[in-house]
Amino acid sequence: MLKLDVGCGSKPHGDVNVDFELAPSAHRSLDQKTVNDSSLKACEIPNLIMADAQALPFHNDLFDEVLSSHTIEHVISPALMLSELVRVSRDRVTVSCPWWLTDNRKLKVCHKHRFSKEKLAGMLQNAGCVIIESKYSAFRKYPFNHPFLPYLFQLPMEIIVSGRKIH
Repeated sequence: MLKLDVGCGSKPHGDVNVDFELAPSAHRSLDQKTVNDSSLKACEIPNLIMADAQALPFHNDLFDEVLSSHTIEHVISPALMLSELVRVSRDRVTVSCPWWLTDNRKLKVCHKHRFSKEKLAGMLQNAGCVIIESKYSAFRKYPFNHPFLPYLFQLPMEIIVSGRKIH
């Protein structure tokens, strides 16, 4: 099973891995304002291809599975990126990104888009997939200013949507 990871960063999960930028950048830093990360080390990422997620340099139906984690919120055209992920996939596409309610755009200036679970699933359907999974993930406790209910709310930090390509 051949797997493609689009937007792999320093923790690739694919047999082939794609990233757009090797140089240090704010979008990989903790506060997403300060460039405080290090360059990606191309020699440490197996089968790294430098490419734009909106114009992947691969043949149609080449990969059994295509995944992308925390990349779609950075691109200019999320719909174009999703159509590219589906185009190069033979079967499954999985995309994860921050949930719109916990994605503070004032702090994360590199994020061009915000997504709800329904919006991302709808976009993946429009790109040519049948949705097989749509869920929230990575829950975090948020303080609630009440003396008796200090940690009432647990909000999801990200959305994960998977689909099977329609042939």
